[in-house]
Amino acid sequence: MADETQAAAGGKGGGALSRLVLWLLILALLAVVWWLASERNARHFTTEVREGRLVVGRGRFFPMGSRFVVPDDGELWKLYQPLQLPAGMKPPPDREYDDQAQLDQGLFSTVIAAARQAAQKSDEAALSQADALAARAGQLPGLSAAQLGELAALRGDLALTAAKRKPRAAPASVQPAPGPTPPLTAPAAAPPRKAASPAQPR
Repeated sequence: MADETQAAAGGKGGGALSRLVLWLLILALLAVVWWLASERNARHFTTEVREGRLVVGRGRFFPMGSRFVVPDDGELWKLYQPLQLPAGMKPPPDREYDDQAQLDQGLFSTVIAAARQAAQKSDEAALSQADALAARAGQLPGLSAAQLGELAALRGDLALTAAKRKPRAAPASVQPAPGPTPPLTAPAAAPPRKAASPAQPR
């Protein structure tokens, strides 16, 4: 009878330990799922237009939620700080990106379109904005080879436009053409000297 009681107690203890291990495994699995979901959300980016500026958001290290890029983000702020769009440009739709490379390539299309629209205007301020937008596009690290070629073509167009706007140099004053050079004349020959007469004998 005592043996049966001890066996029953041992079975209950073993069952409790098994349940504890099972719950620990479940909690560990949930923690891994939470971490993976948070890490994926942290690599998530968004773009939207607010008050004429294109702003970039990034996911928080949490399974859900996001925030806008701020100066405290350091290098990300240098790359993705709010971008002023040219006046009259149709705002692009809000977009979401799964990683930074997709963000760069999607952002490039918007920035290049804005630069080309600004370059169509003839005033100096618009051309300066186009140059700044092209420089901003060149800072994006995830561009494809085709996009790098497109950026080079845009920079060439902007350089050509800037060269055409430079004031032309005034033409040099026209100097009168020199007259014909007079022919050189040989110096007049000296008259021949008379020979001395011979001395007369005394």
